[in-house]
Amino acid sequence: MSEGTIVPVIIRTPVYLNDPEFFCNKSWTMSFNFNTKSWVSFHSYIPNFYIGENNFFYSGINGCCTNVDGEGDFQALVGEMDKLIFTTSTTTQYFPPIPTTTSTTTVLDCSLEGVVVATSCELEGQGIITVPPTTTTTLCVKPSGLYSIDLAIGYIDDLVAPGVYVNTTFSLLDVCLSVPTLNDYYINNPPTLTVYFIEGALQTDNIYGYPEVGDIIYTGFNEPGCAVIADGWYTSIRGDFQDYVYNISGGVVIEIASCNPTTTTTTTNPTTTTTTTTP
Repeated sequence: MSEGTIVPVIIRTPVYLNDPEFFCNKSWTMSFNFNTKSWVSFHSYIPNFYIGENNFFYSGINGCCTNVDGEGDFQALVGEMDKLIFTTSTTTQYFPPIPTTTSTTTVLDCSLEGVVVATSCELEGQGIITVPPTTTTTLCVKPSGLYSIDLAIGYIDDLVAPGVYVNTTFSLLDVCLSVPTLNDYYINNPPTLTVYFIEGALQTDNIYGYPEVGDIIYTGFNEPGCAVIADGWYTSIRGDFQDYVYNISGGVVIEIASCNPTTTTTTTNPTTTTTTTTP
């Protein structure tokens, strides 16, 4: 080494966190709740271990069986967690005062301040009660001068087919096949024969009360309303014109036929009338 050369000497001194010459311990502890995934409390001490439960939090300082700072062989602090309290400010969070021991209790101020104002719910003004208009329905009235007419609709002949109902309104053939049975009912009235019929109200210009093409037959001679009999083929159970059968559509007689060996059928419409005779 030449004369005049200076070699610097570097001296490294270890510095520890607990060295009060270099560090001032301002530490504190926060608790995190894994259920709510949020910070829920803080502590003024610095434990070495933690045990957390749903409602309690345990923490302590290591040093079992050895003296720690002359304060005993083992220290542990136990207490319920204190949640953070937020003020209404959007920028500042408020934390309760830091308790120094587990016996310190922080009492929250829950008193209410303000002015109570009574709200008036009285209504002022003029009320108008509206009543919806009453709907008047006028019942249809049958015209005067109607003739009563009984029209067969079916029968049960217990001598031929016990308990079997025969509907005679389906077709011209059905009603014509029933004429002999209905004649027997009109003349002899056998106890094994039951005839079903409806009472009609015939509107016709025929002075004898016989139905003619274009006449209207209502249901129920003495019943109110203007309902007409159902569509179908009918014959009267009155013997004086029982051989004639009537085709009804919309309550109107549209066709009249005779069930004798020589059948005469009369059909009418608003423009033409056709008469056909079949031997």
